Amino acid sequence: MTMEEINSIYYINKEIEHIQRELYDLKTKNFYKSNVLTGMPKGNSEHDIFSDYAEDIKTLEDMLHYNLKMLQTERKKDRKVFIVNRRCGTKTDYQVKSST
Repeated sequence: MTMEEINSIYYINKEIEHIQRELYDLKTKNFYKSNVLTGMPKGNSEHDIFSDYAEDIKTLEDMLHYNLKMLQTERKKDRKVFIVNRRCGTKTDYQVKSST
């Protein structure tokens, strides 16, 4: 396994953690706000907060599934290389470093 492959897996894992944290924050968000009695008029927004919320969750879940598939693909590549090296009798990078 090369450093490039290790870095790729590392950054995919970091991105998965970030997306999971964002999903958690979004799902635990409180939409009910207390009334602020300032006497100042407020603009009336016509967009639906809950549809934006559902759209954001769907987007984050799609990103999470995509990154999980990428991680699985990277690990499968590494596993194939490991199996080929094992069958051929060649040492992997880890075995070479540990034997010295």
